[in-house]
Amino acid sequence: MRIYLLALNEVIDTGLTTLLDTFGTANDLAESAGTSSTRFNVTVVGVRSRVHTSHGLSVPVRSATRLARPDVALVPALGAKMPETLRVALERRDVTDAQALLRRWSDSGTLVGAACTGTFVLAGTSLLNGQNATTS
Repeated sequence: MRIYLLALNEVIDTGLTTLLDTFGTANDLAESAGTSSTRFNVTVVGVRSRVHTSHGLSVPVRSATRLARPDVALVPALGAKMPETLRVALERRDVTDAQALLRRWSDSGTLVGAACTGTFVLAGTSLLNGQNATTS
């Protein structure tokens, strides 16, 4: 299964690494159980060539627009925690570009999801209209 983690600028460090650790652990457990054919192929992608975490660390990303469509796309949390900073973050060009990409992927059959404040990025795609959603 091809999974893309769509990292946006100012992604929360632990939001990204928790997803990476979760899928890495699942792959390790599958291998130890002899079911390595169920591996998750996880790639960190971005809509910009450079992405930095909310703590300023550089995140190596592959260009999301140059890769084949994923089976699953997940948006990790943004570093904006307060309503005003989140509003400003959601107006950034990289976020609107990511939302357009998520809509295209979803229209082509990709399952899309988000974690924590990444849910607000997903909500901006209109894909959650009429659906129940939550954030932590």
